[in-house]
Amino acid sequence: MSTVKESRVNFMSGKLEDESVAFQKFIKKYKKNRVFFFLEGDDDIDYYSNKIESYLGEYYEKWVEIVCHGRSKVIGIIADMSSHTKKEYRECPHFGIIDKDYYEVDQNPDEKKIYITPYYSVENFYVSTSCFIKILRGKFFVNDSDSSNNDYARCIDNFLTRRREFINIVRELDKYLRCNRIMYEEKSIDFKINARDLDLMNLVDVNIRQVVMKNNILDFIGKTAEEFDDEALKKSESFYENKTDDDLALLMRGKFMYYFINHYLLSLRHDNLHRDPYLFVDSYANSKKRGPEKVKMRKTKLYFDVQNSDLLFTLSSFADYPDCLKEFLSKSSEVFEKVA
Repeated sequence: MSTVKESRVNFMSGKLEDESVAFQKFIKKYKKNRVFFFLEGDDDIDYYSNKIESYLGEYYEKWVEIVCHGRSKVIGIIADMSSHTKKEYRECPHFGIIDKDYYEVDQNPDEKKIYITPYYSVENFYVSTSCFIKILRGKFFVNDSDSSNNDYARCIDNFLTRRREFINIVRELDKYLRCNRIMYEEKSIDFKINARDLDLMNLVDVNIRQVVMKNNILDFIGKTAEEFDDEALKKSESFYENKTDDDLALLMRGKFMYYFINHYLLSLRHDNLHRDPYLFVDSYANSKKRGPEKVKMRKTKLYFDVQNSDLLFTLSSFADYPDCLKEFLSKSSEVFEKVA
């Protein structure tokens, strides 16, 4: 067997199964003058697609994504690509995009090839105040320019209040998950709590009128206080100190924050369509006036439900677009232009 073939066999046999699957997807989609982005999960493309397209051009013609199903697998395949025996694979423009997660140390394994979200994950961008304001204007048709309608201010105040209530509940859950990760990284335990197994429906109810805690946090995760090391717990708790609600909304687990915005917007939509609204009071009242004072109330066309939702696509168009992502995509575009 030639050295090249032997290297190729070793290269493939040394891969994790899922990583190999991602690499096979890359081979099938490989095309000269095309950029490849290796992503963690299926939902990531909803956020990144229009942003990548603005720099690189048409999707699937100029660039494609490969879903690797995991942070470590994205890092692994980027490392593997750099040592591939095939020059066209090794030198084709390829980049990885991963979430920060609970990794608070800013260690990027390959700054030229890998982008790490500045906050926990892309879902956190969907609960920022600026994102909600854009949704309010673009999907619920209220703004701050109408002196006869206070619904805009009323909705923002309600959103911030409900988000604060949600954060106050989920912050303790996030603290224990962060502590568990610290203990695992420090090798004081050999297990990690799988947050994907936690269904927030069993912990908290969210609607525009209130956020209600339904269960004790430790009972919810099936643990006792004694299972958490005091020093690790102090380290975890210190992370949340001196942070605003806006900060915490961006830094706590993204799937939790997505749960909040999903259920909150569903409740907001119901209120917007209701005959006796709780928040869209002025819009409804103005639509019932007579003569020239009557203003037709525009109803939202945001259609989704919490089980089978197309909400991600809508949210991604309003989500914040950090400068570090713009810089990364700009550099990616420069790399592509050099080899195109």
